[in-house]
Amino acid sequence: DADFAAWGLDRTGRIIARALQQYGMILIDVSGSFKIMAENLVVNPDAGYDWNDASIRLTRNTTSPIPTSAFRVLKLPTGSGGTHGGCLR
Repeated sequence: DADFAAWGLDRTGRIIARALQQYGMILIDVSGSFKIMAENLVVNPDAGYDWNDASIRLTRNTTSPIPTSAFRVLKLPTGSGGTHGGCLR
């Protein structure tokens, strides 16, 4: 929580950062810059909120304060042939 405060994350940024800590993420390194993709809640009939809701507004700046140095690369699970899915180790 101290890091989140130091980075200046808003409520939504803290929610996303906590979820990243707890559940992790899959990095796809083809975009040329660091991005976090989020589901479009407007088209999800099971969502109770959408990102335009004032209490959880998501903008391009929501997660930008999270420094890339805060992420850790974890070892991939054992897969067949030295790959996991289409990923090389």
